[in-house]
Amino acid sequence: MEMTVGRAIKWLGFVITYLTIFRVFEGFLLFLAIVAIAGPILFVLWAYKEDKIRDQATTEEFSGENLFFRYGTRIVDDSIVIPLPSNLDVESVKALSQELITAITEDVKSEFSDFNVSINNEYPVIDKTQTEDTRLFSLMNFTSPRGSEVNHFIRMEQSGANLVAFFFTHFRGVHSQWDLYDHAITAPLHALFWVTQWYRNQTSIIANISKSVNNAFDKLDVKTFIEASNHAIYRQFREVLVKHDLLVESVERAINVSIDNSQNISISDSSDINIGSIANRARGAVDAIRGKA
Repeated sequence: MEMTVGRAIKWLGFVITYLTIFRVFEGFLLFLAIVAIAGPILFVLWAYKEDKIRDQATTEEFSGENLFFRYGTRIVDDSIVIPLPSNLDVESVKALSQELITAITEDVKSEFSDFNVSINNEYPVIDKTQTEDTRLFSLMNFTSPRGSEVNHFIRMEQSGANLVAFFFTHFRGVHSQWDLYDHAITAPLHALFWVTQWYRNQTSIIANISKSVNNAFDKLDVKTFIEASNHAIYRQFREVLVKHDLLVESVERAINVSIDNSQNISISDSSDINIGSIANRARGAVDAIRGKA
């Protein structure tokens, strides 16, 4: 976001408040007041630079439920259960999973060759609480000309006689230096609530301040890729299942619901982005369909 009159007035209010505090206290109390105010502000500016380094990492680390926190708001959280025939062994299921991933990513790469799309079919994700548990996801990244990002993550997991396909999509908007400065100047009020999480690599300043989409063309670019790529992903997913005679009615219905819901994702133009509202509705609809199947 750009510098606005409202933001300037807010900053002036904070500066006046901080200066008033400095004038009230003396000696050691003044020293503590300076540390309490200047410390969080400087920390945010330093941590922002560290987050830029973390963003370049070739692996993803998380703990708890903060999976892919660095990639912004989760806008799609979907899973589809594929019943497997009894004659498929573990190796055959692995081969099927790899075929699904490869078919999807190659189709996206081909169909969106004119877009700024990068693909990594072996993106390592590490659980920091159990570092030996590292799982590979397929990652498809789209970066718009104005810097907004859409990231698709796909993972296949076998559970008994079923193959479960997980589809996650994350959106991260853009930010300006003014957004960083706004986060910094207000840091004395909120830093204590997240500083421990940041040190544990469980939250990202860049992701937290990159929620805005304040350009009409950027909205068009992002929405175009989200809708078209989701349609391509589920279409190719269906084609591979048809090839192996695995497209039962419940899976077909779940795929159709997922495609329909991906067409209804809305993007607001403020930091209170409304892009994630579709996820729960999609999951509920899929679950309802499975219950009827």
